[in-house]
Amino acid sequence: MAIIVAIYYFLIINFLLPYLGGLKYPVIVYGLVISFMLLVAMHLYDLEDNLTARYLLTGAILFVVSDSILAINKFYQPYPWGAWAIMVTYVVAQWLLVKGLTRYINNTTAV
Repeated sequence: MAIIVAIYYFLIINFLLPYLGGLKYPVIVYGLVISFMLLVAMHLYDLEDNLTARYLLTGAILFVVSDSILAINKFYQPYPWGAWAIMVTYVVAQWLLVKGLTRYINNTTAV
């Protein structure tokens, strides 16, 4: 799982690197943080409550997609549909992450 996340991280960072200017280091660090979040969600897929795991993993993937579109739209080339794609993936990602986390909290405190 870590290999998949690392490959995607290095591909997107290497693609964006020539366009980042003074934001190079903050984007690299933020990319690492988001990649770690995705990796944690991938490891949570083994949860006993598979629905919670699917909410968390899907939310994390959509969050990475949203931030990837945001970075490409901002640093490489803006697209007319970029803002819509960013917001739709972001809102759905946040909804799924909150839904998954509340299910997880409710299931662990009920035991």
